[in-house]
Amino acid sequence: MIASHTIPAFYLKQFSSRAANRKADLVWVYERNQHPAQRNIRKQGKQNGYFGARGPDGSIDDKEHEKAMARLENECNESLVCARSDLFDRSSTRHRRRLAFYAALLYARSTQRRSHSEHVGKQVIADLASAAEDEALMTEIADKINSLATESLFTAASVRDLVLERVRLDAEPAERNTQFVEGIRGLVEHFTEILLRKNWQTWKAPAGTEFVTSDNPVINFIMLPHGPFHPGYGFNKGFTAFPLAPDACLIMGVKVGAPDVRMVDVSIVSRMNEAIIGICDRYTYSRSFSAEIGNLAQQVGGIFRYGKNALLPVGLNRPTAHDFLRRQFGLTQ
Repeated sequence: MIASHTIPAFYLKQFSSRAANRKADLVWVYERNQHPAQRNIRKQGKQNGYFGARGPDGSIDDKEHEKAMARLENECNESLVCARSDLFDRSSTRHRRRLAFYAALLYARSTQRRSHSEHVGKQVIADLASAAEDEALMTEIADKINSLATESLFTAASVRDLVLERVRLDAEPAERNTQFVEGIRGLVEHFTEILLRKNWQTWKAPAGTEFVTSDNPVINFIMLPHGPFHPGYGFNKGFTAFPLAPDACLIMGVKVGAPDVRMVDVSIVSRMNEAIIGICDRYTYSRSFSAEIGNLAQQVGGIFRYGKNALLPVGLNRPTAHDFLRRQFGLTQ
């Protein structure tokens, strides 16, 4: 297994400074219960087998997926660098689409979303295992299958065994990671279209202040009246923030007719940074050392977790395994 960057090194480079020996790009890294440290972006945020997925022959391959991710990122790098400029052409369909795609990609591949995906997967597995113990349901499914066949082939017990075999396979870490990796591209395409429908504005930080970023760099938030920016929503609600560099943060979801560029004040930068830090997975990054950012990382770093107190499907009822199986086999409700 190879060590993959959980967040692209090229993206982190936008928040880095060159080391004195000019051989490395460094960022300040903040983490709860740890002292801030300046680290090489090439060594930051790496995990063995992060993009490992099971192939047709059952073996785990991460090299091809790593290469595929690199190709997708490289296509967007020019737009990422240009977007921070006041002269960036936001009317360019090519640049706009690539930047939206890149933001969606960073969101979909983040460790925070991966943890959420695994959490949901475990819930589905437990629900499916529970459904397998429903003998009446297993009997209905067996009867339905047998009614379409020339002879009776299934019993409630054999159907239950098939369901439990699916549970066993889905419970394997390699299978869960495969589902995460293979689901990235579809999510990215979906989120890209949502972001392209939004109105964009670049916030510029005043001199002496910096936007930070994190290992969960693309966040959705709402502006609370006279309060902080509250993160942890879906792409269809509120605003989407994507820090581009220490001096620029792309905001998607502003009102129609808003200027392309907005110079914001120190309080806006502080509130944006607090939201980014609050919904990071583990790490916050900045170009310059900041005691204020260090304190925020200790106080609120990662307090918003997808599936626990953020990104909750309020008002939505996820189908149960019972409902799914009944629909899958055409059983009456």
